[in-house]
Amino acid sequence: MLLKLGGSNIRGHWDPSHAHLEHEIEVDFNNDFSWDFNWTDVISHHLARIPYKPQFVIFNAGIWPNNGLHEELTQSLLLEALKENNFIGIYKTTTFDRQHNKSLYSLHDEELCIRTSRCLDLSWTSQVDSIIR
Repeated sequence: MLLKLGGSNIRGHWDPSHAHLEHEIEVDFNNDFSWDFNWTDVISHHLARIPYKPQFVIFNAGIWPNNGLHEELTQSLLLEALKENNFIGIYKTTTFDRQHNKSLYSLHDEELCIRTSRCLDLSWTSQVDSIIR
């Protein structure tokens, strides 16, 4: 699992060729990362280089206001990188919060669900309280 939190890039310590090796959890407080990529570069320069390359890439915007996915250019570049590297992109929509408010930053969910190969639509989470009761 790779995480991109807000406007920062996706960073890591392990070379993609070592993805299937057993690793210890390492905390590096010096931020001495081996690689540091944006959305498209992590697809082309990291995920595509993993031996036994995965077939699917699941991504979502979450509640981060500055992750870039609300921008059409970023969406297009990300989707093109997935296509060029033979990945099936799956967009996961943003989960509703406990008050059933969808994040303002998830307004692009519908657009990305249309533009990707597949969509994991979690809009049903707006009904969780009524289902449990």
